[in-house]
Amino acid sequence: MSNNRHACIIHHKNLVLYFLSKDNKIPDVSNCKTFKDFHATRLYNRWAKKKKYQNFSNRLGISFTTSYHAYNTNVVATKGLDFIYCKKYGNLQFIPSSSPKVKKRQEARFNALVRHTFHNAKLDDNAQTNDKLRAARHHKLLFQENQRFTAPIRHLRYKKKFIEPSQGYYTFPIPFPESKTVSVPVIAETICNISSVASTSNDNPIPPANTDNWENVPEHYIPLIP
Repeated sequence: MSNNRHACIIHHKNLVLYFLSKDNKIPDVSNCKTFKDFHATRLYNRWAKKKKYQNFSNRLGISFTTSYHAYNTNVVATKGLDFIYCKKYGNLQFIPSSSPKVKKRQEARFNALVRHTFHNAKLDDNAQTNDKLRAARHHKLLFQENQRFTAPIRHLRYKKKFIEPSQGYYTFPIPFPESKTVSVPVIAETICNISSVASTSNDNPIPPANTDNWENVPEHYIPLIP
């Protein structure tokens, strides 16, 4: 049997009987008070690992990557955004089957999905590219290889807006921005030695002081001084 088993959030803990996680994808159920805590802890572990997940669709003959990211808490405090996580989609690749018949069916299903998405958005074939990208983002559809978009996870939000999130309000771990410590510059007094500066400077040399003791003595009295 295949190891790619899925379950709803209520029965997700039973997957431990069939699947042993090597990277702690499935948190310990005993530490989670509610199923919301279980789901939030699972998303936190995926965000902390910063791993990209490769998704395949044999029915459509495509593959794409997804990854979880956390919104900056500064945006939550300044703009009132209450979403905790978002999911990024991208790197669309077409991997059709080697069988010509299966490949033809995959292309037909993918083209039908694209037409159905644009039809629900009331867009025709001559619609602008920005409108198509907006509709595809709303329906979480990748139809171009260079297309990327971000979709917020709406069922997991912060409790308060326009305020810095605090861990004390939540029973599950929440992401925090990395603390940036700025070192305080040390102010030191610099003592300059005039003699040392004069000896090393060649532009404006300071003449040595005149130490002649006979400067103020008349010349005809100098021979008489013992």
